[in-house]
Amino acid sequence: MFWVSRSYRLRNMDGPRSREVFNEVTELMRHLAVKHGITRRSRSLAEKSYVDIEELRQMIDEDMCKTAAIDLTEQHHLAWLLGRHAALRPGSLGKPAGIAFDPDADEHQYLIWRDIAITRGRVPAGFDVKVLIRNSKTNKADPETRTNKTLKFVVKSPQQQSDLALSVPHRFLVIALRRQMLADYTTIDDSLSGNLAEIRIKRDILDQPVLLAGTPGGRGIQPGVVMGAGALTEYISRRGTQMGFKTNITFYSIRRQVSTEFDQVLGSDLAREIMSHDPDSRVLEAFYVVRLRTTDVASVALRELSNARDNEMRDEHNTLVMAQLSPEKVVNPLHAAQRPCAQVSACDITMEDNEISREHIYKRATTFNKRLLDMSLIDIDPNTSPGDGDASRANIDLDQPFGAKTGSDGDIPDVDDTESRLVIDDAQVEPDADELFVTQDEDDGTEMELPEEHGVSSALLDFTSATGKISYVEAVQQAMRLLLTNELSEDGGCE
Repeated sequence: MFWVSRSYRLRNMDGPRSREVFNEVTELMRHLAVKHGITRRSRSLAEKSYVDIEELRQMIDEDMCKTAAIDLTEQHHLAWLLGRHAALRPGSLGKPAGIAFDPDADEHQYLIWRDIAITRGRVPAGFDVKVLIRNSKTNKADPETRTNKTLKFVVKSPQQQSDLALSVPHRFLVIALRRQMLADYTTIDDSLSGNLAEIRIKRDILDQPVLLAGTPGGRGIQPGVVMGAGALTEYISRRGTQMGFKTNITFYSIRRQVSTEFDQVLGSDLAREIMSHDPDSRVLEAFYVVRLRTTDVASVALRELSNARDNEMRDEHNTLVMAQLSPEKVVNPLHAAQRPCAQVSACDITMEDNEISREHIYKRATTFNKRLLDMSLIDIDPNTSPGDGDASRANIDLDQPFGAKTGSDGDIPDVDDTESRLVIDDAQVEPDADELFVTQDEDDGTEMELPEEHGVSSALLDFTSATGKISYVEAVQQAMRLLLTNELSEDGGCE
C-alpha cells in the first residue's frame, strides 16, 4: 500500500484511496491462495502450559527453601495465589507496561492496601480477605473500548492445615506484620488472640502498592516502588525452569488452568464474569479452555461408561510437576542453546518415577508441611496411645527423604541433600548470570526411591491427615511463624 501511494505521487498522479487498494490486494491474495493451494499454518501447534495447584504448592515450597530475600519472594507467592483464586492477569496486580490510563481516572491501576479488607472468620485463627481488583481488563486494543473493569471477590482461610502454606489471608497478614503496617497488632500472637473484627491497616499505608519492586540483583525490595507486571511473569518463568518443568510457564499458565476449572465447575457464563470477558464473547473457549484435553473420547467412541475416567484424564494432563526433571538434569535457562537437552532428559522418566512423584504430590509431602508437623508435639501414629506421642514421633524421622528406605537397625542411609542457593531476581534489573542460578552437582536428598516390598503408599506419610491432628489455631500460629521468619531457607536450617 505504501509503494502504490508512492508510485502515484512520483508521477504527480492522484492515487486510489487506501481502502480501495487494501480491498484489491486482499481479493488478489485470496485468488492466489485458491489457485496455488496455499493454506495458513496453524498457530495452535505450540504446547500450552497449565499450572495447577499442585505445581504452585511445589514451586512455593522449593522457592521458600532457596530464596535469598523472603520479603521479595513472598510477594510473588501471594500474586500466584491471587491469580489462582480469581484467574487474574499480571497487569491486574502489578503495574502494566505500555498502557497509559486516563489521567482523570483513579491513578492506582494496580493492587494497593486500600483494596484489601481483612476480617476475622468464624473459625478461631481464620480470616477472610475482601479483594478489589481495579484493573481486571488490560488488553483491549481499541482505545474507545479500553474501559477498565473492576472485580471484587472474597478469599477465606483454608479448611485443611496442610493448605496453610497457600493461605491468602494469612500471607497478607504476614506481609503486613513484616512491614509493620497493622494499626493494632505487631506480633503474630497479638493478631491471632485479638478481638477486633477488622484487621486495620495504618492510614498512611493505604495508598501504597502491595507488590513492591525488587532491588538490583533481587536481594530485597524498594519501598514505595510498585512492581511491574512483567516482573511477575519473568519470575514465575524462571522458577518453572529451575524446578525442571518441561514446558515454559508464565503467569497466564495459572490463569489458563483455573479458567478451565471455573468452566467445568461453575459453568461458562460465571467463568466469563470472573475473567472479565463480555457475555457474548468466545475468548474463553478460543484461548483458555480446551475441553478435549480432559475428555475421554474412547469412552464415548466405544459406548463405555462415560465420565468414568475424567479424574484420570485431568491427572494425566497436569503433568508439569509429575514429570519434572531432577535438579542435576535441570539446564541453566540462561543458556538457550542447551534447552533442547532438557527435553531429551525428560524422556528418561520411568513409570516408577512418575508413580513416586504422584504419591509424593497428592500426600502433600512438602518441606513446609514437614516442618509444621515437626514443630508440633503430637502423636502422628493413630495406633499409639496419647502418652506415646514422643516415642511415636521418634520412630518416624521426618528429616529423612520421603520414601527413603532404612537399614536393618533402623538407621537411615546418609544422604547429601545440600542444595545450591538461589538468588532471587525481580526481572526489572538483569543481574549477572552467575548470581541467578548455581549448578547443582550434589545428589537430590529429597528424591525418593521406590520401596522394594510394600510399594510407595506405605513409605510416604500422608501429611493431609497427619497435619489435621494439629489444632487449627496452633497450626496457623506455626505456619505464620514459618512464613514470617522463613525458617525453611537454607540459612534458617532447611534440610
